[in-house]
Amino acid sequence: MGSIRIQEGGSARNVAECVARLGLEKECTFISAVGEDTEKSEIIFNSLRRVNLVRNLIPYKISVEHIRYS
Repeated sequence: MGSIRIQEGGSARNVAECVARLGLEKECTFISAVGEDTEKSEIIFNSLRRVNLVRNLIPYKISVEHIRYS
């Protein structure tokens, strides 16, 4: 039987990590929205903490009122 592997990623996150690994983490700002599901959000936060990119976490609750339908 196969297996599923969860891994952090995404183009912007990958670029931010590479910039930080080059020693430029103070020159890099990564802004993202992360869901509240603990396991997956912790994977993302831990990967960014490893390269010193988590500095200011601003919790913000998004509700249906924030979504515009066109």
